[in-house]
Amino acid sequence: MRRRRLVIVVGVFLVTLALAAAASASCHPARSALSGHWQDGWISTQPVGVCVTGSSANITVYSPYVYSTSTSSAWVTLQNTATGRYGQIGWLKDSNGLHNFYQSQTVGLGRQGQYWGTPTIGDAPEYKVTFSSDAFHYFLDGVNWYTDANTGFSGCDSAQAGETLNYATQMPGASNTHVDFMNASRREDTGWVDQDGSKVNSSTADYGYLKVSSHRLEIWDKACAN
Repeated sequence: MRRRRLVIVVGVFLVTLALAAAASASCHPARSALSGHWQDGWISTQPVGVCVTGSSANITVYSPYVYSTSTSSAWVTLQNTATGRYGQIGWLKDSNGLHNFYQSQTVGLGRQGQYWGTPTIGDAPEYKVTFSSDAFHYFLDGVNWYTDANTGFSGCDSAQAGETLNYATQMPGASNTHVDFMNASRREDTGWVDQDGSKVNSSTADYGYLKVSSHRLEIWDKACAN
């Protein structure tokens, strides 16, 4: 009986190691280097007469390949495409590794942000940004880590996506290891509802997109298996 239990435990351990290895793998997508902004995700625009004041999702932490000094990230954001102002939080990988991060683009302070902590590969922390009283509030797993006030923000679209700053950098996820946006939601005047967004994909030839449900999205880089 004890021997049988040992076999089961070892089996579970090996499966766990295999999953961790898959999640931690990074893959060179073999695309030419080109600086820019590439995104793979969804956006929920402001309904008529309703202000969207929050964006939240549990996002799988993955370790993508990053070209040179560029970055690869996955995040939730409130944004105004007309003014370029936004509040954003998620995880990011650069040449120094993985980080939790937030970033704001506001009228008074311009672009600002901060890295803090190292997320665990394979985990799915809850990243959330809310807007109230002219301030962005940034939450990680329910803890309000940062607040940026006096933003001059308006517009209130909710977007949730992966993003790279170079075409040669891997979009978060791979064909066999998707990056999930789970429990994805936005906050309207009447409370939290499913994100249920519309597709934002800079290159359908390069990046995979699967809308599993109104509150779950999966993304990946088609050039990578794991």
